Amino acid sequence: YGNEIQNIDIDDSEGFKITIPVFKLAKLPVDVEITNIPDGIKKEEMNITYSVKELSIAGEAKTVDNLSALSIGTIDFSELKNTKNVFRFDPGTIAGIKLKSDVEVIEVTIDLSSFKSKEVTIPTSAIEINNATDLKATITDKNVSVTIAGNSESLESLSASDFSASVKIDEKMTAGEGKKAELTVVMPEVSGIWVIGSYTVTVSLA
Repeated sequence: YGNEIQNIDIDDSEGFKITIPVFKLAKLPVDVEITNIPDGIKKEEMNITYSVKELSIAGEAKTVDNLSALSIGTIDFSELKNTKNVFRFDPGTIAGIKLKSDVEVIEVTIDLSSFKSKEVTIPTSAIEINNATDLKATITDKNVSVTIAGNSESLESLSASDFSASVKIDEKMTAGEGKKAELTVVMPEVSGIWVIGSYTVTVSLA
């Protein structure tokens, strides 16, 4: 900035070299990465808003020149509900740049309230058991209710019979009643829908 450098003492004035790294300043919009977006849903449709829309940064010129936006974090779409979803990120953890803005937290809101939800009941007969043990595994729940979200047109065309599921019995699981196994819902080939939340079933191993 044309300022005189202060607080430097030179003991030997005969031949020395000073290297001063020069950072490029920039102001860039913030962004989040969304993973596992279902087919038929675009990021532009998710109504994403930020409490802070842009940040002032400094960094090596080649790094700054390659940035069109600052990714402040990653969100897994499977965590989202068909409502207002709020996440908080620390912009100070962005690698390769120095943050010049005085911002400690950026709040990201993803508003999916325009999508609808539907509860479907998957019977035990439609749940496949992948058993890695030598024990006999039996699902003791009669059925499992799961919540599906998506656009209205896609949901209206679906019924419970369109869904199936599977559970994995880990080889570390031991014999006994009331064991919990994670349920994986097998989705039909319909675009624009997703499962809200995670589910388990009760298993008996003998």
